[in-house]
Amino acid sequence: MQGKHSHTLFIAHSNKNYVLGLSIELTKKGCLIESQTVSGIEALEYVIQYQPKVAVIEAELPLLSAYDIISTATSKEVKTQFIVVLKVSGLPILRPLQYIKINEIYYCGMHVKILLKIFGFINTPKNNFWNLLVQKFKEAHTKLFMTT
Repeated sequence: MQGKHSHTLFIAHSNKNYVLGLSIELTKKGCLIESQTVSGIEALEYVIQYQPKVAVIEAELPLLSAYDIISTATSKEVKTQFIVVLKVSGLPILRPLQYIKINEIYYCGMHVKILLKIFGFINTPKNNFWNLLVQKFKEAHTKLFMTT
């Protein structure tokens, strides 16, 4: 992260008006938009070449879906954190949840407030005390089942 910007990211979405509005709102909130595109192929090329810290990608981009982009990037060991933007009407279970994290990938609706909440999780350093507590619990749990 550079200077006054709290988050740097790449946006890929087929709706140019959504990208423009999202870029404006995120810039107001302190985010730096590295690049943006409306094409799945351009998104894949950018992610592989520049490996941005965070990529906000529409689930169904023209020519390549978010799944295709993430699968290819992962196979090339790209370390980008992906946020897949879904039309909430297409996934009713997401309405009450606002977002969900599955296999290190966040899935959410198209609302800026939700994206900013996710960026907060991504940029929060891990709490060492919490990590130690989880580790001790796992050790105790393993010992308990090994002795029975």
